[in-house]
Amino acid sequence: MAPGTSWKILDQRGVIVLKGDFEDAINGVQPVDISGLANAVYYVVMTSPQGATVHRKLVVVNRN
Repeated sequence: MAPGTSWKILDQRGVIVLKGDFEDAINGVQPVDISGLANAVYYVVMTSPQGATVHRKLVVVNRN
């Protein structure tokens, strides 16, 4: 990832529940602890310093 690239995870209402950057990424991989998120559908948005964005859906199903 390019320096200055950021990420955020939004819930279905568009509220940011987690956010960060890739400053500590190793080979472009940034671990994110989602254990505190409730089971639901979320949206991951990654934004480069130039303004390019990538949107992905994230489904969390890790608890009863």
